[in-house]
Order: sequence, then structure tokens, then C-alpha cells
Amino acid sequence: MHKLYPNTIQEQKILFSALNWGYGHVMRSLVLLQKLRKEGNMLHIVGNKEQIALFRSENLDANYLEHEGYPFSFSGNGNFAFDLWKNFSRLKKHYKKEQLLVEKLCTEHNIDWVLSDQSLGFYSKNVPSVLITHQVQLPLSWWQKPAQRIYDKQLDQFTHLWIPDQAPPNNLAGKLSHTKRKNVTYLGWLSRFDTAPNCEKQYDVGVLITGPQPYAQQFFDTMCQRFENTDEKVFILYNGCDLTIHKNIRIFQHQSTADMAKLLCSAKRIISRSGYSTLMDFKALGIKNVELHATPGQAEQIYLKKRWLNLSK
Repeated sequence: MHKLYPNTIQEQKILFSALNWGYGHVMRSLVLLQKLRKEGNMLHIVGNKEQIALFRSENLDANYLEHEGYPFSFSGNGNFAFDLWKNFSRLKKHYKKEQLLVEKLCTEHNIDWVLSDQSLGFYSKNVPSVLITHQVQLPLSWWQKPAQRIYDKQLDQFTHLWIPDQAPPNNLAGKLSHTKRKNVTYLGWLSRFDTAPNCEKQYDVGVLITGPQPYAQQFFDTMCQRFENTDEKVFILYNGCDLTIHKNIRIFQHQSTADMAKLLCSAKRIISRSGYSTLMDFKALGIKNVELHATPGQAEQIYLKKRWLNLSK
């Protein structure tokens, strides 16, 4: 199968959706959607209220269609695998519901291409469908291997796979994006940041809070407790709370691309989860002094943290 690159899709009607698991899938897709828009494509974006608000805050020209996201429910005790298994029947129902929605929207809007960022039920059986994912191989223990076969069946529903990474061997996602599939195109890293701005180091530490609840709130609380009685000047970027100044800690919510680049580069050290989209942003901004914390129990982030440390040696 031939390689499919974004710049070959021109003046088409595109239907898009991203997984509602934190903000990483939205923000890494932003740069890709902006490029597709410049090629004269019409974008129809399906998302929940928070996702649509993020896209609109970046002035992305599109037709927005509100729809509920995936019904994730996490206990917060670090047992990600069990939580996902507990939600499996609900996820399967959502896949079917989502797939019916896609077919309906494809007919209503005369769609030429369907694009999905890790939203595994967002594909069409009648229109070429592209999955954007850095994870073709799951980081599984031997006893979890049946999950890969289930995952492979979902990947098989898509005509093309776009991987936001460099081709192996020096790829950021390591074994996660290794594959022998023929319908794969490596796009390189996707980040809304182009280059690092020149700015003074105004903060000793910057903390970036990402990921699903309740893990995001737990991380926020831990970081507040860690730094509130220190002399360090700290900022925390977290959409889940009000803008406040807490002793020596300044709290920020969502920032525009330019403002967020300046904020991240204004800290001598960054602390964050080891989500893949976050790591791509650090690469784009040249941020190297990073303290990574994997979301408890999330095997992908545990692996990516180790991968980042190995590449940084």
C-alpha cells in the first residue's frame, strides 16, 4: 500500500475526532488539522465541550459538532488495566454507537476522509479512514498479550495509520511505534510549538498537569504539597482549578500556543507526566531539564519515561 501524507489530501471534506483522555490528543492534532485546512480542506470536528473549546481557542476554522466522549471511569488507585477491563463493555457499546454516528455524518456532510486521533470506534466502512496513533504495539506483560489481538482488530478497521513519530530506530515512542504493517506513514513529531522563544528564567520550577481524572487532581495536590513551603518560585499549569496565587505557587489555566511556549521556557526545570504528546512538545521546545512522573499504573507512560531517559543519556 502506498504511503499517505497529509499534504496529498487537498480540497476534501474531512471528519475528525480525538480521544477525550486529557488534552494531549487534541493539541497534537491541532498542528495537523491546521495544515489540512491550509490545503483547502473543509474540517468537520466532532468532540465534547472541552475539546471544542480548545480547538476554538486556537482559532481553528471548522464546523464543530458536539458529541459525548468515551465513558472512561478511573478509580485513581493506579490499577489502569483493571479500570479499562471494568469499562470494556461500555467501551464496546460506545465503539458501535460511534461508528454509526460516523456513517451518519459521512452521509450528511458528503465526507471524503475520516480522521481519528486514538478514537478507535471513529471510522467508516465506506470512506477511507485514518487513525493517528503513536502506539501500534501495547506495552504488555506476557499474560496480557490477548489484549494486543483485540487492539489489532480495532486497528484493522482503518485504511491508513499515521504515526506522529520518526521512523525507527531513533524514534521517541520506541517499541510502541514499531510495526510491520504496510498501511503506516511516519509523520515525524507533531507539536503546536515551532521553536523555543527567547525568554528569561523567571521560575525555578514549572509543573504541567495533564491526563484523566482523578489522576490529574492527585498530581496537582502532590505538587502543591511539595512546593508550598519552599523558597522556590513555581508555576503550575492546570485546567482543573481557578487562577490563584498560592504562597509561592502561581496557577495558570489553558494558554495560547505562544503564551504556553513562553511559560514553559521560563522555568529552569519542568515537572510533568510522561504522556507522549507532552514529550513531543518538550522536543519541539528543546526542553531537556525535565522530571517525569508516569501516571500510576499506566504502562505506556512508564515505558515512555524510561525511553526518554535512555534517549537523554
